[in-house]
Amino acid sequence: DGHWPADTEAGGKALLRALIAREIAAARSECLDQINRGPQLFLVPSAGTTIAIVIGSGEWRWRDLLAAS
Repeated sequence: DGHWPADTEAGGKALLRALIAREIAAARSECLDQINRGPQLFLVPSAGTTIAIVIGSGEWRWRDLLAAS
């Protein structure tokens, strides 16, 4: 639904949100409009551990995240 949690409006999560929005905005239109179902999981290795970034739930499109930015 494009909803971002309130705690992504400031601090480190706001920076991550801005980076995600920038990358989504650069995507091709057909990617932005493709329907996703469930969460998209991104694994980021960092300093001997792995950080999981989870985006989305239910049915959604990448474009939905831009509308809520």
